[in-house]
Amino acid sequence: MNAYRTACFLFFTLLLGMSPSISRAQPLETVSIQLKWQHSFQFAGYYAAIEKGFYREEGLDVRLVEHDINGKHYIQSVTDGDSEYGTADMGLLLSFAEGAPVVWLSQIFQHSPLVLLTLSQSSIFSPYELIGKKVAFDSNDAGNAPIQMLFDQTLGPNSNLVENVPLDYNLSRMIRGEIDASSAYLSDQPYALKQLGYDVNVINPRNFGIDFYGDNLFTSRSELINHPDRVKKMIRASLKGWNYALDHPEEIIDLILSKYNTQHHSRDHLRYEANVTDRMILRDQTPLGKLDPQRVEPIIAAYHKLRLLKTQDMPDGLFYEMSKARIELTREEREWLLNHPKINLVMGEGLEPIVIKEPNGTIVGIIPDFLDYLGEIIGQKLTLITEPDLKRTHQRLQQDEIFGVAVTLDSPQRRKAFKFTDPYYQTQLIVFTNKNHADELHTRNDLNGKRVAVPEGHPSLSNYLAGLDDVTIVHAETPEAQLKLLQYGEVDAIVGYANYHYLIQAYLYTNLVPAFTTQHKFPIYIGIKPEHAPLVTILNKAIATLGERKRFEIISSWLNMEKPRLPSGHSINLTNSERQYLNALKKIRVAVQTDRLPYEGIDRQGNYQGIVADYIDLFAKRLQIAVEVVPTENYQQSLLALSQGRCDIIAAQPISSQVTRQFLTTTPYLISPRVFAVHRSLPVVSDFNEIAQGKIGIVADSADQHLLAEIYPQLALVPVTNTDQGLQQVASNKLDAFVDVLGSISYSIQKQALSSVKIGGAIPRDEQQTIVVSDKVAALVPILNKVISHTSAQDRKEIMTRWISVTYDNGINHKMLFKLAGVMLLLLGFMFYRQNLIRRNNTALMIAHKELEEKNRELNLLSMTDKLTGLLNRHAIDPIIKKEISRNKRSNNPVSLLIIDLDHFKLINDTYGHAAGDKVLTTIAQALSDMIRGTDSLARWGGEEFLLVATDTRILKATALAEKVRQTIENLNIDAMTITASIGVAEFHPDETFHQWYERCDKALYLAKDSGRNRVKVAQLPQSENVSPLSISNLLQLTWSNKFCSGHDEIDEQHMQLFSLANDLIDAFLMRRDATLIDEKLLQLSQKNSQHFRQEEQLLRRIHYPDVSQHCAEHELMEKKLDELVASYQQNRSDYSDLIHFISMDLISAHLLSIDNHYYPYLIDPVSQGKQA
Repeated sequence: MNAYRTACFLFFTLLLGMSPSISRAQPLETVSIQLKWQHSFQFAGYYAAIEKGFYREEGLDVRLVEHDINGKHYIQSVTDGDSEYGTADMGLLLSFAEGAPVVWLSQIFQHSPLVLLTLSQSSIFSPYELIGKKVAFDSNDAGNAPIQMLFDQTLGPNSNLVENVPLDYNLSRMIRGEIDASSAYLSDQPYALKQLGYDVNVINPRNFGIDFYGDNLFTSRSELINHPDRVKKMIRASLKGWNYALDHPEEIIDLILSKYNTQHHSRDHLRYEANVTDRMILRDQTPLGKLDPQRVEPIIAAYHKLRLLKTQDMPDGLFYEMSKARIELTREEREWLLNHPKINLVMGEGLEPIVIKEPNGTIVGIIPDFLDYLGEIIGQKLTLITEPDLKRTHQRLQQDEIFGVAVTLDSPQRRKAFKFTDPYYQTQLIVFTNKNHADELHTRNDLNGKRVAVPEGHPSLSNYLAGLDDVTIVHAETPEAQLKLLQYGEVDAIVGYANYHYLIQAYLYTNLVPAFTTQHKFPIYIGIKPEHAPLVTILNKAIATLGERKRFEIISSWLNMEKPRLPSGHSINLTNSERQYLNALKKIRVAVQTDRLPYEGIDRQGNYQGIVADYIDLFAKRLQIAVEVVPTENYQQSLLALSQGRCDIIAAQPISSQVTRQFLTTTPYLISPRVFAVHRSLPVVSDFNEIAQGKIGIVADSADQHLLAEIYPQLALVPVTNTDQGLQQVASNKLDAFVDVLGSISYSIQKQALSSVKIGGAIPRDEQQTIVVSDKVAALVPILNKVISHTSAQDRKEIMTRWISVTYDNGINHKMLFKLAGVMLLLLGFMFYRQNLIRRNNTALMIAHKELEEKNRELNLLSMTDKLTGLLNRHAIDPIIKKEISRNKRSNNPVSLLIIDLDHFKLINDTYGHAAGDKVLTTIAQALSDMIRGTDSLARWGGEEFLLVATDTRILKATALAEKVRQTIENLNIDAMTITASIGVAEFHPDETFHQWYERCDKALYLAKDSGRNRVKVAQLPQSENVSPLSISNLLQLTWSNKFCSGHDEIDEQHMQLFSLANDLIDAFLMRRDATLIDEKLLQLSQKNSQHFRQEEQLLRRIHYPDVSQHCAEHELMEKKLDELVASYQQNRSDYSDLIHFISMDLISAHLLSIDNHYYPYLIDPVSQGKQA
């Protein structure tokens, strides 16, 4: 035994000695991060990742390298290999464009802290006051682009109105008055100046709509190629460090003070930095590390405008997240992709919807969608270029920039020219015919004796017909010509591809249908030039991820692919006696409930509609028998009508022991979950028993009433007339809950726009609908069972999706649903046992089970559209509003809200009826949809109220839009009814919530109502709004300040008069004053303005102003522009937004308050000059 133990000990000792992974820890990989500045809280996340061991956990030993101001540029330090990683700003984009091999890994600062600083005592609050002043900023550094863009946007392109002096961050220069302003970091210099006793004014580019990204983490292309796993580890650990640093700022400040305080900052200074850093990162609004392409695009456009970039194209290969492959690639494959950031493929046009070139040059279609998917998988965009014909396609292929052809069929000749990928798409041959011949064509042999058209240049289609003895082949020049021959009856059939579905729909050839699909399939490949052979293996890996579901998703989004229509009765094997019975019966009298939508109901025109109606219509068509509707009000009346012989069947009846004992029934064809609705303010309900002690509403004399009394005998049930009434009482807190089937509740919530009601959960007993049959027509039972059993899942899905949209509590307790699922499985197991005895029932029940599972999965889907008008509803527009608010706070993009309420709408309903009211709503919805921009969002907010979210729209433009909406509604001629609307308008301000924004707009709406209706009112500003005389696009009124005075009495008096006239015009426009008054004010403004310009020009010549010629030319242009806009407005009085914008922004703010400032210094003796003028 001792010898055995000794041997084992020696064996394991030897094993441990041979295994480095066991005997000692793996050595850490040493890398460094080049910082873009000196140590400060700006880099807190990297300090935290080092000190808390996050890098060590990933196997990394990370060193931080401070930036040497007199040394290399921090980006060059990484590209030269001095450091593997670095921190940078948007300047990284320009470095990449200039050829630097860098990769943008993660975005840390969502906003740039770069600002302009002035001393408070200077009274310089905006770029306009910097004209003629000295400003320190680095015009050659791409990182200072926000400052350049600020001047470009406010003072004009390539503006030389400010004197640019070198930047050295020496604050004493500003204190001594050597410079008037300096670029600075919001997290640093403002605090330093404050400590020296100087208050500062911050001119933030974000306040002028210029919102650049701040600090990021980047690496070199070689690091990504050679160490892709290390890159992932670095990103993970760094983000973990940043999260820790932002959660524990005091701990990191202690760490900086003890280890990294090379700038000798105080604790308070670091706290200030921490606070600003947190505001620049904004984790609560944007996930840490996220880079949004939509924010990069305007930044690229800004660089292009400053001529720092040659194009506005999104750079390929720069952004790690956008170029990260979703498949495993070898080192060589990754390197090849990084060295080929732009992959161009070519193909011919004219194969819609395989490829479609839109008028604006955008290329869309099936192939572009496939290429987009493959590009996402390999982490690199595949760019498709199209040519109008085969000759030009071959010519383009010869160019070096083209890597291959996007679409090719297999052939020996093509195999010699290209390296083929695996097939990524295939098309089948389909035979199409017109509806008159659909019952005759099911196989290839059925084409004998027919005239069949094929397109020229497609030998595969002609070959398909070879061997048929008596077929006449007609050649058409194009697929379009081929379809035309069939549409006009010149041929009996055509042979084509799957894309013919799209062409049939596009040309509205509604008479054409697919007869049958052949077994002939043609694979589609990508052909790659031999010199780019590595791309083939890369693409094949991506193609391997293309499952059938994804292929179907891409193709079906373009092709309306219906299954070939079967001949009448083809799939229902009725016996001769059953067919004779139906022929003798001639029609079936069906008892239907008049007000039970979405299941069934009768509209004002007497049309039978709803889910059950669609089923009955489907059954009747397949049995080729007429249906006569017998209206009833509820289940009890339907059963009475059947007993009295007034109907043959009841269209839908919930199964119960009473019904099955007394009447003949078919197999169930419709299963609906029973659910309960509660008030939205109620917390998540995990079990119906939690609310069972309250008042529970139920439709009187319904199957649900008897069932609930049986399952929950303790319930205090409150009968209501119908579902609508029950949900209204839940909304008003008169009921604690209301129970009905899922479809009825979701339909009613949507119809009534009850945003305060939600579906709380399910009742563990579903409603199974069956057809009840009179014993006088007992022979119908087996016939109906056959047609029910042949109802496909697709048939059922199409019927349900036409009627059901569900609003469900997102906080639903899934544990309760799992219990329900268990109960259902037991129930279905028992039913399955029974169906083994009654085989003909099996299909319908299994389909019902699948539908039930599908509905349970869909319970959390929100209803997206208003059933009546087709507009978005409250639930659908809510995320749009949230997105626009977020965009405003992130990028300063303006957004305005319009609440549109129809005047005296109740009177319309009471006078003309609800059908007329519905027509008014649908007509107005269509009219408004037609007039708004594609970027705006229109929703029915409830009842007669609409909500319009106008993106990128300031209040002046929004008010003009509101006036246009008001006039559009007033000018509608709807059955001789007079329809008007009152509208409230409000622009969103960053300091408010949506609720506050909506409240302001709603108050404006009611002010419009109280002022006589049929008018537009603008909301008051929020209390927190900081009024600035230059923010007129936000304020609607111009505000004069003594700071605008030149000191020349007459000039100042003229400026104030023009101010006053401009305010009068704004008021006249927005308050819809009389057109005559507006024209008078416009004439006064034009005359006063011209008079002012002439006198000002005389003054400028007298004081020898050097730019007098340029100033006079500016006057001439402005007068001409004003005359043009006035004339345009007087021709079309519904649109005055451009005129208001010109008067307020260009004439008053830009010219009188800014350009005129240039000559003020030349007014040496303002008093005497005023007397002489």
